[in-house]
Amino acid sequence: MMAADVAERDAQFVARASAGDRAAWDGIVRAHEPALLRLTAALLRDRDEARDVCQETFKTAFDRLGDFEPGTRLDLWIRRIAINRARDVLRRRGVRHATEQELSRLPEHAASPAEILSDREDRLRLERALHALPIDFREALVAHILEDRNYRELAEMLDLSINAVRIRVHRAFARLRELMKEIS
Repeated sequence: MMAADVAERDAQFVARASAGDRAAWDGIVRAHEPALLRLTAALLRDRDEARDVCQETFKTAFDRLGDFEPGTRLDLWIRRIAINRARDVLRRRGVRHATEQELSRLPEHAASPAEILSDREDRLRLERALHALPIDFREALVAHILEDRNYRELAEMLDLSINAVRIRVHRAFARLRELMKEIS
């Protein structure tokens, strides 16, 4: 399905769901729940918490349907809500965002996703390293790698500028590479 077709379908679903059409809302949930569950599970490393975050996300999205702006991509809007909910869970666990001091210590060069993921034996190390990253780095990498999101989409999801996303992804890859060396 073309992006314009998806946007049109989503706009119709949102309009119908806003008018009380339960089937339209169910269509939104069915269309977005699998990817949302993958995203939240990757961020939280806990499938039960990920399911809870997905439920909270869809409840929040439903409650805020009136705030949804036509022309905005529904998938990115819902993912932004999910990422914020996942951040809340991680804050309760005591996980924090990277500080500027931590960011300034990161190396400048990073491996590409293909280089990192190419060796099957490194998957476990990769998973451990990914979850050792500060949450803002992990969010960017999970959405970029697992969901194959481009910088523009990431910027919209994370509510950042495209340049800030580029920097975050670059530094996240650099830190991930560093962590993978430490874990070996």
